[in-house]
Amino acid sequence: MASNYFDPKVPATFFLKSDSKVVVQACTSEDGNYGNYTLTSRIKEILHMNWRAHVIHIYRESNTTTHALAILARSQK
Repeated sequence: MASNYFDPKVPATFFLKSDSKVVVQACTSEDGNYGNYTLTSRIKEILHMNWRAHVIHIYRESNTTTHALAILARSQK
């Protein structure tokens, strides 16, 4: 059975997770008053492509994967 991963008719799911509420607001707001208009407008274009996009705020304290990777990177210096 073929996977839906490469089927252009079936939208993929895309998650953008950030521990910055400002980033989440800039990427989801229709307001253009956030800094770096070029970057945020490009992110918005990408989010509106043919996929299900979810922009999610996560608390830094609960982002255990990023925390573990940061500790690992720091220990390898």
